[in-house]
Amino acid sequence: MQNSAYDVVVVGGGFAGLTAAVYCTRDGLKTAVVSGETGGQILTASDVENYPGIVNVSGAELSENLVKQAEKYGAVLLHKSAKSVSLSGNEKTVDLSDAALTAKSVIIATGASPKKAGFTGENEFCGKGVSYCAACDGFFYKNRKAVVIGGGNSAVQEALSLSEICSEVVVAVRRDVLRCDGSLEQRIRKKDNVVLNFNTVVSSVDGEDFVRLANFADAATGRTTTYTADDGGRLGVFVMVGRHPETELFAGSIELDEHGYVPADETTRTSVKGVFAAGDVRRKAVRQLVTAASDGASAAHFAAEYVRLSKN
Repeated sequence: MQNSAYDVVVVGGGFAGLTAAVYCTRDGLKTAVVSGETGGQILTASDVENYPGIVNVSGAELSENLVKQAEKYGAVLLHKSAKSVSLSGNEKTVDLSDAALTAKSVIIATGASPKKAGFTGENEFCGKGVSYCAACDGFFYKNRKAVVIGGGNSAVQEALSLSEICSEVVVAVRRDVLRCDGSLEQRIRKKDNVVLNFNTVVSSVDGEDFVRLANFADAATGRTTTYTADDGGRLGVFVMVGRHPETELFAGSIELDEHGYVPADETTRTSVKGVFAAGDVRRKAVRQLVTAASDGASAAHFAAEYVRLSKN
């Protein structure tokens, strides 16, 4: 591959990055997307029902359609990983293993990966009962049982949300106390259909097409118990033990917060001129498909504005 010059290079091929590519190319910008794999976390979703205007679609199909849309308008999708970046100055550089891409602007859309709890069956049943987002998948367990793993703010917030639609929610807390804010603890303890299991870890999940049961282990005694779905139905297992922003590549080049996220406001501008952040990698309160798409569109708008001003 020869060295190539672009108006915009998008680093990351998830929902935010591909949306940015669609909007950039439609705005007449020569755009490349650098991503080892396109699609992002949505690929693990068997059903997507919370995206406006779409009643039901698989994550794989939705992702495939977005890839086709980006390519239709001229985006160049490079299925390679970025090795290093140089973001200072008017010309940015994204180095691959066999090429150096230059661009007037760079959009960072590398996402944030949910941390795994590490129990047996977690990977096997991902998207088939094991989830990392109650807002995304909670509806599938309406009037069913669910398990939430974790004891921090995110876990308790997700448990509160699930308690509104699930028949019962068990919160598996590894420690002997919750690590959430006091107000959240007061709320969760008032929920009649929420059970707090302290000193508890999920050791494994099992089932057929979907999770049917979860095995708990007492962290102190090692005693095990089994929690099963009602009437042999589905059991939701929501892992809420933290997220990891994929920003190592940009450390030292742009400002990151104490958790590794990119502090960028609704304009998606970062601390470096001409560099924008979109999707889960950006520090924000809500991380959903619709907010990823919104970020991608915003990043494309402001990147286009920057590119045009830089040419004048």
